[in-house]
Amino acid sequence: MKTNSNSTINKSTLSSNKAIGIFQYTKDILKQIRCHQWVKNVFLFIPAFFAGNLFLGGNIYVLLLGFMAFSLGASTIYIINDLADVEKDRVHPTKKHRPIASGSISVMSARVMAVTTLMLCVGLCLFLPYAFGLVVAAYLVMNFCYCFGLKHVAFLDIIIIACGFFLRILAGGFLVQVPVSSWLMLITFLLALFLAFGKRRDDVIIFMEEGKKMRKSITGYNLTFIDASLGVLIAVTIVCYIMYTLSPEVTQRIGSEYICLTALPVIIGVLRYLQLTFVFQMSGSPTDLVMKDTFLQVVIGVWLVLFSYFLYLT
Repeated sequence: MKTNSNSTINKSTLSSNKAIGIFQYTKDILKQIRCHQWVKNVFLFIPAFFAGNLFLGGNIYVLLLGFMAFSLGASTIYIINDLADVEKDRVHPTKKHRPIASGSISVMSARVMAVTTLMLCVGLCLFLPYAFGLVVAAYLVMNFCYCFGLKHVAFLDIIIIACGFFLRILAGGFLVQVPVSSWLMLITFLLALFLAFGKRRDDVIIFMEEGKKMRKSITGYNLTFIDASLGVLIAVTIVCYIMYTLSPEVTQRIGSEYICLTALPVIIGVLRYLQLTFVFQMSGSPTDLVMKDTFLQVVIGVWLVLFSYFLYLT
């Protein structure tokens, strides 16, 4: 009886350990493809949202399918980038915890994941507009070049990051056949450039404090240059947004001259980001800031409610 009892306990323990192992590996996979970074691809919804036809016809379903396709493409790039940077990530204070750098996912498994996510991305693109697929292809090629060389060129590395958001906006427009305004493209590019500089600022601080070069391009930056660039970019971005909300074409299309009120949460949100960057030195990942900072979440929520009200309810 004792033997049977011990055998039952051992089987139960093995089963439990196996379940825990599967759960942990699944968690590592989701961490590696960086599902939390998929929030960036919400930019695909922006053209339809600003045009006021987000919920017309089957637009929302096409956008969701495009969101998944673009997200899987982005995940492919994240995996490739981590494979290329695995040795550097292992000495980074936070990136060393990434699955490939920490060893929780092997290099071979990561390669298989990259091929899988790429194939799924291509498969979904076959069901979407041809122009959307071309933008996704351009994004993948640009970021592949970024992973294997261009990220080492100071300033060009930041421009490529900003272009990634620009391409998301274009892709979203092609998905629902909505022309993307020059205002929207300009504001998106400037905002992305601003966030990219903030992210690079974190690498400069690590280099200054610990003497570790997280990337070769870091020698082309210093705090003076980055801080000055942040100041210029945010000023231009805010002015562009205010001019956008005051432009006759926008006020006539939306049907309200009070759309300029949406600039208030934009300004407050930007100032909050600057506070987190300069005071609390938390500019490493803009996505993580938005996901963790309640103040930013509330401000974004207020902006979304205000703009939705003027766009859809007035």
